[in-house]
Amino acid sequence: MARKPGRGRWMARHGLPALMLGTLCSAPHGADLPAPFSASYHGSKYLLGSIEALLTLEHLGQHLRYTLRTKVSIVLLSYELLDCSVMRVEGDIVYPLQHMHRDAHNPKRNTTTVFDWEQARATVAFDDGRRVELHDLPRPTWDPMSLQVQLMIDAKGGALETARSYRLLDAGRLREWPLRLRGIERVATQHGPVDAIKVERGDGKSLGFWLAPRYDYLPVRVQVGEVAVSLTSDPGAARRAIDSSLTTVPRCSPPIAAGP
Repeated sequence: MARKPGRGRWMARHGLPALMLGTLCSAPHGADLPAPFSASYHGSKYLLGSIEALLTLEHLGQHLRYTLRTKVSIVLLSYELLDCSVMRVEGDIVYPLQHMHRDAHNPKRNTTTVFDWEQARATVAFDDGRRVELHDLPRPTWDPMSLQVQLMIDAKGGALETARSYRLLDAGRLREWPLRLRGIERVATQHGPVDAIKVERGDGKSLGFWLAPRYDYLPVRVQVGEVAVSLTSDPGAARRAIDSSLTTVPRCSPPIAAGP
């Protein structure tokens, strides 16, 4: 897959803070990665439900870990979900090593995917004992979480100026996601409006990511189907420190609370 080189002038036009540029200099492999962050989000599910989410991007040694912890409350029902991806970086591409999905309300959907890029193979293990193995895995292929990190990188490098396709491995199935840059929209947050670029599905399906250039492409809104969550944290205070002391490959942390 051909890729465009990153362009510093494009970032400068969007006011990327000098302090954040200094933070990125120590990123894994020197790649132009989004700065690590931890941010909270709120949304609604149907008419009577609410969603609280915590999204975290960590730089750990030479790897990245991207985690979404979600709590869904609907009338008398409350449950949690976990989505996590551990990645390595090669140039301006992230390659997932492990992806984990946990749903306390529907454990049949629980999966753990392990990527072996040397063997071009991925293994998907379901909680019910099923296993799916994919051989001759094309490079690059992303899981649902690492794809979001790749979108941040591509947005920073200007690679989203035209429509393009991303290969996704989700729950044991390979598919192509056509995505395109829709333009800049102003997103309302609890700390005031934020200008964000909107990335959406190019085939008309309801999926959108709003990334804020001023805050190093921090997601300020995410929509999947009829469910959308918006940033509640102060975007200027979402940055985290880089942990360069870790020498082993990090893992996803699975424990979540089950619903009643």
